[in-house]
Amino acid sequence: MIILEKDLQRCFSLVATVCEAYEAKQLARHNVRSVDALVEMATEIAGRPVDVLYLDEDADERHVKGMCVIRQDRCDVVILKGLNTCWHRFVLCKELFHAFLDCDEYRNMDLESHLESMFALFQVDPQDTDQTTNVEIIAELAAMEFLFPYRARLACIDAGKSFEAMAQQYRVPLQLLVRYLTPQNMDSLAQFCR
Repeated sequence: MIILEKDLQRCFSLVATVCEAYEAKQLARHNVRSVDALVEMATEIAGRPVDVLYLDEDADERHVKGMCVIRQDRCDVVILKGLNTCWHRFVLCKELFHAFLDCDEYRNMDLESHLESMFALFQVDPQDTDQTTNVEIIAELAAMEFLFPYRARLACIDAGKSFEAMAQQYRVPLQLLVRYLTPQNMDSLAQFCR
């Protein structure tokens, strides 16, 4: 799988814009960004109404924990009930970024490719001939950058914090945090993150 540089630039540029708007609207400064505040800003950022709906299904038994249904005039973000706090924040944030990043080239209704992408690790592989960016990974990158910014990850690494302490501090899923903190992924993101 390849992630095109232009898509990474677009992703992180949008995250920076969203973070600036978020910081401008927040009176109190906290390390933990509020996903609820992001929901309140969603319609403005997406340029159309964004509603968050909850599906009464057990999240533990499902591979897909959320989705974003994009229509011409609105977006519905659907999240499974029963997610723990960290997963709820991450899944909701990721699906909101699908709404924010929406463009024709990112629209994909192929469930099999969505499931495959859930298990793919982030990597840029210039030898790969598939020239389509995986939008699931792009939305995941955006969500992680919003919730636990690259600079904060570097500071935590430099301070010698444990993965568990970082996950608890930033309220992100430990499983994802570990993946994003691998040297390969940190090096791959260095040029795109501020």
